[in-house]
Amino acid sequence: MIVQATREQIGRWELRSRDCKQAVCVEGQEHARYLLSAHAGHGGECQPYQDALSAVSAALG
Repeated sequence: MIVQATREQIGRWELRSRDCKQAVCVEGQEHARYLLSAHAGHGGECQPYQDALSAVSAALG
């Protein structure tokens, strides 16, 4: 099953993850994928990218 985020979810994620210095509570795998995509070019100091990477790593075990 492929889960797709709604426009409302994506809008909320965009608002909550604008600041690369602020931690983000990752809501699930789709949110993690969004964050990894949206913040991929920001470098290792980007907190939303790091939070999403941690969430995906934890899910993979």
